[in-house]
Amino acid sequence: MGGAMGSASRPGAGDRNLVGMFALLLAAGYLWERLAALPETARIFYQALGPAGIALLILPAAAGVYLWRRLRAAKWPAFWSAMAPALLALVVTPTALRAMLVAAVDLPPLPSLSESLALLAGVILVLALSRLARYRPGVALTVLAVCCALLAASLGWWRYVRGTGSDTGLFCQALWNTLHGRLMNTTFEGGGADGLSHLAVHFSPTLFLLTPLYALWPDGRVLMITQAVALGAAAWPCFKLLAEDFPGRPAALSRSSAFMVTGALLLSAGLFCPAGEEFHEMTLAPVAFLWAAYYWERGRMGRFAVWAVLLLGVKETFAPIVALFAVLALARRQGWRRAILPLALGAVSLAASWWVIAGSGQPAFYDNLYAHLGPTPGAKVHTLVTEPGYVLHHLVRLPNRVYLAQVLGPLGYLAPLTSVWAAFAVPHLVANMLSLSEINYPLQLFFWHSTLAVTALVLAFGLALGKWRRRLGAGATGEQCVAALALVSVAWACVPWLSYVLKSTPSADYARQGRSIARLVPPEAPLLAPYGLSGWVANRRQLYFHRDSLVLRPDYVWRDSPALPIPPGYRLVARRGPHELWERMQAPRRP
Repeated sequence: MGGAMGSASRPGAGDRNLVGMFALLLAAGYLWERLAALPETARIFYQALGPAGIALLILPAAAGVYLWRRLRAAKWPAFWSAMAPALLALVVTPTALRAMLVAAVDLPPLPSLSESLALLAGVILVLALSRLARYRPGVALTVLAVCCALLAASLGWWRYVRGTGSDTGLFCQALWNTLHGRLMNTTFEGGGADGLSHLAVHFSPTLFLLTPLYALWPDGRVLMITQAVALGAAAWPCFKLLAEDFPGRPAALSRSSAFMVTGALLLSAGLFCPAGEEFHEMTLAPVAFLWAAYYWERGRMGRFAVWAVLLLGVKETFAPIVALFAVLALARRQGWRRAILPLALGAVSLAASWWVIAGSGQPAFYDNLYAHLGPTPGAKVHTLVTEPGYVLHHLVRLPNRVYLAQVLGPLGYLAPLTSVWAAFAVPHLVANMLSLSEINYPLQLFFWHSTLAVTALVLAFGLALGKWRRRLGAGATGEQCVAALALVSVAWACVPWLSYVLKSTPSADYARQGRSIARLVPPEAPLLAPYGLSGWVANRRQLYFHRDSLVLRPDYVWRDSPALPIPPGYRLVARRGPHELWERMQAPRRP
């Protein structure tokens, strides 16, 4: 691995320019995130504070510029020259403004001190291990991967036990049915009493690899542990892509800097929060994408194909991602022979997924997300081609401006966009922004819909940092300072989203009462259960969560809210706190 740049050197003008430029981009990015709602935000400031609202924005920025110039004139080390204004922008201004902007731009509430300290501990661990990574990168990566996996698995385990297994229950039922001869069958996503294959909603054959694990332990926690391990495993290919020499280019970063960027990836809200929230197949994508990218750079096309196929099997939306490797080959003038393999893999995957999903007659997920573009796939494409004004208006709406600010802001906005690898984030960014996700999935949009986009942007940032360092003539000190700033910035942006995950977790009493109800439901009896608690009772053929499923008259109805109506013909069996279990009278005897 390339480690020649690992030795520290005395900071010079190139270091100060590199760190100062990134600090200003970082500060501007965070200020833009808070001001993404302009002019609505300006109106809120003016109504709340009058002229003082303008001063609140101008004075910190002016103070930061003044402080930075004074420190440069005093020839302070580059780290402190950049850290002072960055801290001013990252901590003081956002903290002062966030409370007023929550309602306007739908930001999460302020995190608690303990949550902030937990992320700070993670940052300190990465910074400490980055020194070990200079000499023993394998040991440092192992410690980092294990720690992140343990934290994510512990968070996921705790939330699952508390009753947050909504989508986890869906995948548990699909795997349980697969083990019982019904291929990925689930009643969560339609199909009436018989259900339908999850592959008809999302083409995810990679999930078959989880069936042996689920056979050993048929419990949702095994899925939470698996995705936590996948999170930690992404550390190796990310580090190797940044710290190794490749044919045609030297190592992009020193080992210390590459390790800090890798730590930023694992601590990002787009990866860590989904891995600890509940199980989603998208959390398996980063490690597959990064290994595919690594073997692509190595020119080992056989291994690239293996990881690309695994990535394509995560979800149908990854076909354009794999096809982009062909564009990368052509842009680098590597020839059509290099481009044919990813292009063919992407095309075959797209055709197969379209044949399965469209052939099922159940593309409800995409119909809901893109209903505004037209009633049919052809109508949606026609709108995209013939009505660019409408499409542009949709892309620049307030939720999308905030979304871009949250994704790009912690990396300095323009920084990752100076690398060709940022193109791999574009398909999912555009798809998310074109959708109605802020209506149907207001917070999950930033979580499991953006894991691959965040992965590609962090990788692009690390590779762009290496180019910036060489062009500005900076040394190892400046490069490491920028990597450290990015690490702090990404972790700071993760704190409010982690706070949301923690605060959305039900209480211990709610979970204890729910478990007592779950024990009363006979095994495999048709059941309608609360969505978040479905993971506890997912090992059955017929499991529902939507009130419309009451027309199917399941044997049992478990509700945790009086908002769910109980149809005639049911009697109350048990009540524990807000939980009630109702049994259908004269239910047929089960063998």
